[in-house]
Amino acid sequence: MKQLLLLCLVSLFMQHPAWALPFDDAVAAHEREDYAKSINILRPLAVKGDAHAQYMLGTMYGLGQGVVMDAAERVKWWTLAAEQGDASAQAGLGVVYGLWFGAEYDIKAAMKWNLLAAAQGHAGAQYQLGFHYLLNSTQN
Repeated sequence: MKQLLLLCLVSLFMQHPAWALPFDDAVAAHEREDYAKSINILRPLAVKGDAHAQYMLGTMYGLGQGVVMDAAERVKWWTLAAEQGDASAQAGLGVVYGLWFGAEYDIKAAMKWNLLAAAQGHAGAQYQLGFHYLLNSTQN
């Protein structure tokens, strides 16, 4: 009887698509280039503190996808995500502060965010750290 119940449950889930979470819906809309829908889903999630939504929303501001391109908004949302430990947001801030992409040049902030992301295994942050160390060593 237990096997029959298990078989029924498995077949139920196989017949119906998995229920998508709102973030998944935002990603799907983004992939379809329906940026307005993606933004409408992401913004409430980001405001509630979802780090992945904050990172994605910041990225969309940085690229001008569904919103007017706004570097300050990108930094704002990425900072919120980075403070929660999102490695992609941390690495992004490392680039922003280290290469003058939408924020004042601040090598200390760049190194801080790159170190945090690199410690999580983020290859881009590890590369940026190497770049900054190499650049610094050639200036002395």
